[in-house]
Amino acid sequence: MQLIFKKAPLPFIYIAKFIMREFDLKQADRRLDLACGHGCHAQVVAGHVAEVVGYDRTKRFIEYGQKWAADRGVTNVRFIIGDMRELAFDAEFDAAYNYFGSWG
Repeated sequence: MQLIFKKAPLPFIYIAKFIMREFDLKQADRRLDLACGHGCHAQVVAGHVAEVVGYDRTKRFIEYGQKWAADRGVTNVRFIIGDMRELAFDAEFDAAYNYFGSWG
C-alpha cells in the first residue's frame, strides 16, 4: 500500500488520499476515474481497490498513463479513451469520481 504512494508525485498523493477518505474504499471495489488525464490519481487509488478504470478523451494522456502504470507495475488500472459525456457503462462501478473541473 505505501509503496504505491511513494511512487506518485507529491501533489497527487494528497488528492488521492482525499479521494480514498471520502469514498470509503474497499479492496473489492471497482472505481471509475472520469477525465483521468495521466491517471495519477487512478494509480494511487488502485493500490487500495480491485480495479480502477481511467477514462479520458485525450489519447496522449491515456498513453502516458498506460506507460506510467506499466513502468511502476500497477496492474489493476486500465485506461479507456472516450468522452465522459457519452459513457457506455451501466452500474459497473462501485463509485466514480471526477477531480478538478472537467464538467465545464
